[in-house]
Amino acid sequence: MTLHETTDIDAGYSTPRSSDVRVEITHEAGSFDRDLFEEHTSRIAPSNEPTVVTFVSRVIVRPARRLKSSEYLATVRRRGCRKLATMVQQLAPRADADDFHVHTYPLVKQLRDDLAKIQEASSEGNAREVLRQVRDSLIDGGWESYRNAEARQAVSELLEELAAMEHVEPECAERAREMLESLGLGGGGIPLFNVEEAQVPY
Repeated sequence: MTLHETTDIDAGYSTPRSSDVRVEITHEAGSFDRDLFEEHTSRIAPSNEPTVVTFVSRVIVRPARRLKSSEYLATVRRRGCRKLATMVQQLAPRADADDFHVHTYPLVKQLRDDLAKIQEASSEGNAREVLRQVRDSLIDGGWESYRNAEARQAVSELLEELAAMEHVEPECAERAREMLESLGLGGGGIPLFNVEEAQVPY
């Protein structure tokens, strides 16, 4: 979404002067089947300078027609990874709780949802591998390792790195595997079981 605001002030000699404010809001990923445009003008109550405010809202569907483009899906991945990094950090206050595993469930679910969003993107294969590794590190009791502040910090930084990348290279997936293994998170490699059927104590 893009917001533009412009102000025009009458430079003539008429009295009183007038001020026009135009606010334009552009939605660049509309889900409609056609572009939309709406404009509304309101005159503000009398003041030292009469003011007219015009609100313009545009919905542009052209980008929405490219929702499967590599650029768009990279944006989806970056947005999702920023959220995931925050979710990992938010585990800290519950790290010593007896029901800590319950608090990791939203993170596992978000990882699965984000993987589904980029599942068909050939350009996001390396990103999917990293996210799978993080997801796998939380199941079958792996969530216990997330009680450790060092583990949470490392995973959060890994997700922030994914959130900043235009393209995720194979080297990133390999570094992620080595990092997770070094922390005992066990998220490396291709799982030898059906992840969806793995033991998740929720």
